[in-house]
Amino acid sequence: MTAIMMGTTSVAEVYRIIKQWHFEDGLNHNAFEELTFSDATKIRLDPTDFNVKLKIQSTTNAYTDDANVWFRTWTTNPKALRKLLMIEIFPEVQPDDAEIYLRINNGTNDYYWKTSTSAWTIATASTHWNTEAEINAHITTFPILPGRTFAITVNLRSLDSRHEVTPLVREIRVLMEVHIDFIEDIVLRSLMPMVTSGITALANYAAIPAVNVALPATGITSINFSQYRKNTPYNITAIAAVYDIVNDPELLTNLYSSYNPTTQVITLSSQIPNGGRPFILMRYVPEVAYITHQDWLEVNKLPVILIQRVEVPVATNNTLASREFIVDKSTGNGVVIEKPWRANLDFRLHVLTSSLVDEMRLMSKVLEFFERYQFIRSVGIDEYYRLYLSREFRDMSNPDRSDQRAFWTKLTIYDVRMPFVSRDAKAVTRLVVNISEPLITTEDPAVGGSEAKTSVHSDGSPVKYTVTVEIE
Repeated sequence: MTAIMMGTTSVAEVYRIIKQWHFEDGLNHNAFEELTFSDATKIRLDPTDFNVKLKIQSTTNAYTDDANVWFRTWTTNPKALRKLLMIEIFPEVQPDDAEIYLRINNGTNDYYWKTSTSAWTIATASTHWNTEAEINAHITTFPILPGRTFAITVNLRSLDSRHEVTPLVREIRVLMEVHIDFIEDIVLRSLMPMVTSGITALANYAAIPAVNVALPATGITSINFSQYRKNTPYNITAIAAVYDIVNDPELLTNLYSSYNPTTQVITLSSQIPNGGRPFILMRYVPEVAYITHQDWLEVNKLPVILIQRVEVPVATNNTLASREFIVDKSTGNGVVIEKPWRANLDFRLHVLTSSLVDEMRLMSKVLEFFERYQFIRSVGIDEYYRLYLSREFRDMSNPDRSDQRAFWTKLTIYDVRMPFVSRDAKAVTRLVVNISEPLITTEDPAVGGSEAKTSVHSDGSPVKYTVTVEIE
């Protein structure tokens, strides 16, 4: 039985997960390069505080009064996504005379909720924007399927008469409904396809005349590779070189011209004369599988890369110290994800071949692969994690396995996020009281109540200041 390669669409458990856009560089993300700006002379990413804000104009020494200045996040394509549930914008500063508006981008067009038609509509005018509350009132109906690609477009506006303030956006969160099993997603949908597409190796084949096929007296200028018996069913992707090992034993002159993978015919640039012997260097993709039954590991399956023995630590300190949350500010409804599980996943990587040369070359290719790819993308939730070899290579070949050559190593995927448990919640409303000095203090014994008077003096003169008190 051959290994089953999982597709990108998951039909596993239903979870809620929060997608977060921070504007600092992360794994496989460069915020300065991946954010899109309507006009980089009017809006920018602050390289120190990592928030997005309007840019002061040199001609006016104020922020722009343009009502259509925006930035767009990089797109995300979580294949486990089924529905968008909520959005929350986290402003660093949100003054009364500044506003933030939104659109949802599907990877091609910006959409806004058009009230007059009660439908998501492609935005074509500078007035086609929604508030955060309007988006949240209708976000569950956004047509995210089948593409499952989206980004958030954010419009910043300075509304004071002199345009001396700007909103500052430091983070965007979107609550998603996903159908996923997190470990399956990492192992079967992410790691195995990544290894399959990322590792190709070279193999030698010293061709001998095929059964009932004799080299003609005039020699050959093409080779029908299907007529030659190979001791391993290589998944050949290309022919790298062809030599005449009899007349060119040092393999210095490459006779290869072209290869037809359908007919398996190799065309030579020069003739191999009668008495010569083709030596073919071919590029192949090894079979990749997770643990399978014993009968599958026959010699006719080699070379094969087996991913085995996933280990997930269960120590409680592998969960986040704090909860994740998202809130619809207009309704106060929110979702809390209780201490999303984070763990380092360990795997064993066993590689089996039918020859010593294949073993050595695959060992080098596995090393090259993990040097080149030091992170892995979760297909299901479109997040990236660190990926490293965490143990030395160890050869396992022995006389009892004379028909196989084998080695193994260990790899680790770091800090995998698995938010298993979520619950609905209500936001805490905060009342902000500003107390300004100086204050008049009065107390009426009959009525009760009092005000505290605070005085601050400098060089005999009163100094006015404001104290902000937050009551939760």
